[in-house]
Amino acid sequence: MTTIVLRDHERAVVPLDGRVVTVLGGGRHRLPLRRPGRLREVERVDLRLRWLVLPGQEVPAADVPGVRPTVAVRWRIADAVAFLDVDARAEESLRLAAQVAVRDVFAGHGVGSLVAARPELAAALLAAVTPAVTAGTPPVTP
Repeated sequence: MTTIVLRDHERAVVPLDGRVVTVLGGGRHRLPLRRPGRLREVERVDLRLRWLVLPGQEVPAADVPGVRPTVAVRWRIADAVAFLDVDARAEESLRLAAQVAVRDVFAGHGVGSLVAARPELAAALLAAVTPAVTAGTPPVTP
């Protein structure tokens, strides 16, 4: 038997011969030893909140040629199996979706309205990023 100890914020995805057999939560777990000819590995996934900061990028606004917003995205993994199986580079996909959303949302506003409507812009960015990320990559929770 092999013993694995996971913290409360970790999940262990246990595939056997390419298929997920179980997902383990926090605590001590005993796994049977591998049988000859069968492939088993354990993948740890950290479910804690993460921050992704998009540095200032030049985006056109409605009334000026360029504004340089800095955007911070707070995210976490909601499904460990989907995180490992759906997208090989989930964080980069999230970064790209956020960059595209910033360009799209900011393009329709003037500088004055960008400053005045920060909470509404955050909601618009969330609404633009969430479907793009959950459609092609693992689910994230804002």
